[in-house]
Amino acid sequence: MESEQTDEQTEEQLADDEGRMPNVVNPRAAEFPIEDSNELPDWVNLPGDLDIPKGAPVGFLKFKAAWTVSAFKGDRQCVVWPLTDLDERVAYARVRDNIANAANELSKQMLRAVDGHKINWGVKGGEPGNPHDFWREIGPGCRSLVIRYYNRMHVLDADEVAYFLEHCVAVRTMS
Repeated sequence: MESEQTDEQTEEQLADDEGRMPNVVNPRAAEFPIEDSNELPDWVNLPGDLDIPKGAPVGFLKFKAAWTVSAFKGDRQCVVWPLTDLDERVAYARVRDNIANAANELSKQMLRAVDGHKINWGVKGGEPGNPHDFWREIGPGCRSLVIRYYNRMHVLDADEVAYFLEHCVAVRTMS
């Protein structure tokens, strides 16, 4: 009986240290499992000059040609990782007064490489690595998948928010 209580306390302490609910290993893992590996999926074409931040959860997203509006271009792929605060500021600058477009621009800002070419925000339309061309050519169905991925990687889920509110907030009246 005593060992069970110790194991339970250990799990609760571990969960608390990791900011998660006890017995929930990784709440994001159910939808997007994160593997601790440098092995790339066999379908990824990674540009050699892409500087991936150490320790970043890198997403490799593949879109079947039939799902895109430019099916004649074949399957499409992109490499993404979470935004920095600078990335967010750049994306919001593109939003300007159209706040309804924020999810699109934040998600588009996550693009680091497309179809084997490093993203280049300054290239003209039709040139490799143009994020605007890729965004348009994958179409609304695939764009919604990128937006979903953005939301999952940048927003805490309901259990995480509940844990935060229950265990990580202290309010006092100071005198």
